[in-house]
Amino acid sequence: MQGDYLVCFLEDIYTKAERTLIEAGKLQQVIQARNAFQDAMEPSFRQAVEELTGRRVVAFLSQVGIDPDIGVEAFWLAPDGELDS
Repeated sequence: MQGDYLVCFLEDIYTKAERTLIEAGKLQQVIQARNAFQDAMEPSFRQAVEELTGRRVVAFLSQVGIDPDIGVEAFWLAPDGELDS
């Protein structure tokens, strides 16, 4: 966390099932499923970050990579002490 940004880098993110799909050439299906999960979880992720930081989340971005097996979750935060929208 620095300034108005909180970034989480993740490694070794894929399940065995996802790795099997990737090896079978189904990369786009894995990415689509991951994106759908991130969309569904965004409110929970925002709430957790807001509770931990005491700051409102202005924007949330999520991205995954295949080689290497990585992900990133990025949160843009409102100025210090601004929890209300």
